[in-house]
Amino acid sequence: EVDAAIVASFNQPVVALGAEASSQPAAFTISPSVPGRGEWINTSTYIFYPDPAMAGGAEYTVRLNADLKTVTGVGLDGGVDNSWKFTTSRPRVVLLEPSSESSIPLDPEIKLTFNQPMDADSVRANFLFSGTEGSLNGKFSWNDDGTMLTFVPEKLLGRNVGYVLN
Repeated sequence: EVDAAIVASFNQPVVALGAEASSQPAAFTISPSVPGRGEWINTSTYIFYPDPAMAGGAEYTVRLNADLKTVTGVGLDGGVDNSWKFTTSRPRVVLLEPSSESSIPLDPEIKLTFNQPMDADSVRANFLFSGTEGSLNGKFSWNDDGTMLTFVPEKLLGRNVGYVLN
């Protein structure tokens, strides 16, 4: 998920118990760079919270901090690639209201719920609701976290007319 935390857990303590959290080194770096907040939640587990969410459908590389040492002074194996990659989920519609399986009212509120926050300008530029008379204009609004678009056509829909949402 684009807003999932990234965690590294070590088999030995890396930070001292009771050490000042702000003085502790980050356990890893992420590329491309991701804004957010990282913290040691115990002596051997580091967690990073992206804020805002990462990009959808993007590949990220996490590389352990080569300078990390255990509390007893043992460093990472320099001959091993201490990195891993992951790809975030691609954006997709997870819910359409009203359902395409039923008739819609003449004055609908069409709601698209996405699996992650979306770029409003991109969605608007690629949104097309059309009927026999062509594309319909309307008002777009979003929920606070950018995951649900509501589209309200500016005029009533026609009776017994098929509409297409792209």
